[in-house]
Amino acid sequence: MNVKWQLYVHTLKHRRLIFTSIVVFIILQLLFSIQLIASTLSYDKIYKGIYINDVYVSGMTPKEAEELLEQTYGPRLESMNLTLKSDQLTKRISPKKIVKSLNVQESVEEAYNQGRGGNFVSRLFSITSTSTRGKNLKIEYKYDEANIQHLMGKISPKVKKDLISSSYQIYEDKIVINPGRPGQSLDEAKLRQALLDQIESLETEDIEIPILVVQPEPVNIDELYAKVHVEAKDAAYEVKDHKITIVSHVIGRNFNMEKAKELLSSKQQDGVPVEIPLTLTYPEVYEKELTDSLFKDTLSSFSTRYNQSEKDRSENIRLAAAKINGVILAPGEVFSYNQIVGKRTSEAGFKEAHVYMGGRIVDGIGGGICQVSTTLYNAVLFTDLEVVERKNHNMTVSYVPPGRDATVSYGSIDFKFRNNYKNPIKLITAAGGGVLKIDILGINESPSKKIELVTEKLETYTLPEKVIEDSNLPVGYSKVVQKGMKGYKVNTYKVVKENGKVISKTKISTNKYSPLQRIVKKGTKGEE
Repeated sequence: MNVKWQLYVHTLKHRRLIFTSIVVFIILQLLFSIQLIASTLSYDKIYKGIYINDVYVSGMTPKEAEELLEQTYGPRLESMNLTLKSDQLTKRISPKKIVKSLNVQESVEEAYNQGRGGNFVSRLFSITSTSTRGKNLKIEYKYDEANIQHLMGKISPKVKKDLISSSYQIYEDKIVINPGRPGQSLDEAKLRQALLDQIESLETEDIEIPILVVQPEPVNIDELYAKVHVEAKDAAYEVKDHKITIVSHVIGRNFNMEKAKELLSSKQQDGVPVEIPLTLTYPEVYEKELTDSLFKDTLSSFSTRYNQSEKDRSENIRLAAAKINGVILAPGEVFSYNQIVGKRTSEAGFKEAHVYMGGRIVDGIGGGICQVSTTLYNAVLFTDLEVVERKNHNMTVSYVPPGRDATVSYGSIDFKFRNNYKNPIKLITAAGGGVLKIDILGINESPSKKIELVTEKLETYTLPEKVIEDSNLPVGYSKVVQKGMKGYKVNTYKVVKENGKVISKTKISTNKYSPLQRIVKKGTKGEE
């Protein structure tokens, strides 16, 4: 046998030996693993890595684990006290009052059953995973919920504070803002959880009573500004339906919004009332000043006389005067006599009295009201108001000179004038004792100005006396049936004087009045 062959045989034997060794090692490892797996799966204690409420129970039998937990929790729960604290109170409680029981047995069973469910592969995986990562099981506590709620009911009223909403008061020169007070109440859910956590962990640290805080809604400065801010306004008046309404003055109010926000923000948490100063601006015209000044001057006053023995005519004068009494005209407004006095009817209270009609004096409803319109016309002339519409009588009247009368007839002839003053005017009338007086009140815008009225007669007209013979009356009997009156043509002028000096003379009107014939009735009975 040569050397090469010997070397080959030696190498082959060596390889067989190595292979055999490997196979034997694998078989041994396999047998060891099987034995280890069998030993692990048949282990009769709690597997490695398992805790119950942080108490390590691995390597214990269920009974040992139960005894350990009972010894750990029973006496400690019995002697344990917890302290609940807040700014309002401190309360000590014993957990045994709210813990009914500990379900230790179920927790131990759960711990023991870890790694004992499923096939051997899943069991091995569970055992290995638990051993590596660990697992902390909880003891199931059974609590006395009624006692827990009773405890909450005792604590809640002592920590509760009602919410006080923010508010403000507006004074003459400042705004006082009360930021209010936060409301607070017991956070029962959080306190309950804190109690259970302390009990289950056997910790005895003080428990801060959890409080729910609700902040009051802050005052909205923008809305407050919109409510408070107002511009100063002068007192004013409004004339409607010939009556006046005074609109009161307004004192302006304002405040600095940015400074108010800064001030409120810095004081909000303190709960201290905040004062915001108001800036006031004052009007130029106050209500009382306006009221006192509007009709302080008598612009003109004019009177006429009437025969108070003529009852019906006197009543018509009184009624018409009463209707225009107190009438107020705004600047630019036009007065209409017919509109104010209304239709002259018996239903309105007017009586029958003497009137001019067809060149004769007859009885008619409303006789005498032309004296009121005439008196008002003269008051208007002396006030230098603008006459818009006016017509003279057909014949002269006894209570004013020719050229200064104003006749009216409802539906056809009206007397109108306009208030051409810058301020309102007011008519004041009085009728009684045979005197009709009309005053026009307002603000005299030209105190130095005076008005005079001048009448210039251009022509005079007369009619011959008419005699009516009556055979039923005795001879020598004579009676005036109708008094005669002269007719005229006249110019009427308005003379304006300033500080006693004539500054203008204006013709107001040219009027023509028909004469009234004198009629006499004479008796002729007994004459041949």
